[in-house]
Amino acid sequence: MICGQDVFGSRVSESSVTKTCQYVETSRFGKTLSIVDTPGSFDTTVSNDVIMTEVARCLALSAPGPHVFIYVFNALSRFTKEEEDSIKQFVDHFGERVFDYMMVVFTRHDDLVRCTTSASKYISNVSTNFKTFLSNCKWRVCWFDNTLNGPNAGTQVRALLSEVEKMIKENGNISYFTNTLYTEAEKLMKKREEEIMLDQRKKENELSVLRIREEHIEKDRKLKAWRMKDIERRLLELESQPKAAGDCVPRKSKLSSHRASLSQHPSLERQVDFLHKELKKIKLTDLTLIEKQQEEIKKLKERLSKGYHRGNPRSMARKEVSKRNSSFSQMVSRGIIALGKHLLTGLLGLLLL
Repeated sequence: MICGQDVFGSRVSESSVTKTCQYVETSRFGKTLSIVDTPGSFDTTVSNDVIMTEVARCLALSAPGPHVFIYVFNALSRFTKEEEDSIKQFVDHFGERVFDYMMVVFTRHDDLVRCTTSASKYISNVSTNFKTFLSNCKWRVCWFDNTLNGPNAGTQVRALLSEVEKMIKENGNISYFTNTLYTEAEKLMKKREEEIMLDQRKKENELSVLRIREEHIEKDRKLKAWRMKDIERRLLELESQPKAAGDCVPRKSKLSSHRASLSQHPSLERQVDFLHKELKKIKLTDLTLIEKQQEEIKKLKERLSKGYHRGNPRSMARKEVSKRNSSFSQMVSRGIIALGKHLLTGLLGLLLL
């Protein structure tokens, strides 16, 4: 709903719906949002090692740090011991300061309304431990009606973004949360970003050189084409000079007379012979070579263009991380996990750029 479309699947299930780290960039109300959805920390079907790898990718995707951690909670569910332990594990590793960047979004508010239960009444009836958690989050909560769509759905997203901006101001305009793991994630992302930028410049330079070569070859082709026309015109002039002597002679006799006339003018014959040879060389050698060069340049440009993507280096690095099997994604996961085994799980990070 935050994205304006159904990007992250959601359904009632005993196991976590999110099995892998999911990432999307979108624009809403004049803001570019980068949203990362993490796997649940107590997924009943996935090993902890797999979950930690996915969460490490989430950290890289939200580096240098998220503006807000959003805890999404179904208002019709109970705050279980597993969820409580998940939050405790998170806070133990990241410190109490993380609550300054945390917000709770309650979904299924429409069902509460149908049950004639107000938001304040609902919160007054939740468990003591859940109230403590909400208090630590400074009671920053938003209610989402799952049945809304269109402009009405957008209103509650606006309210959420407004709360995020308010929270940033309360934090002294320190816009995003960071710690040792996020610092490491940012270092890895920065390095990849620089590699992408260098690769972009290298390919831009190579494409620029190819374009210059292409222009020179095209100029050469045009010159050769012009020279061919000039030779053909000159040959026509030269070969038509002795024409008068054979105007009324049959074709075979005319050709014989024409050759005889040329043979009587050795310098003229040499010019014609030279021009014929030059014309043959242009057609069979020069233009063939130019065609071959043009084909080679075309293939090189296609190869370079295939591996060249013009765009924001950070966004491109994030896309690489979002591909689980990419070498960079695996390297990032190993680097972050090497720093800490107890990582953020079960939360959704929202980075406002």
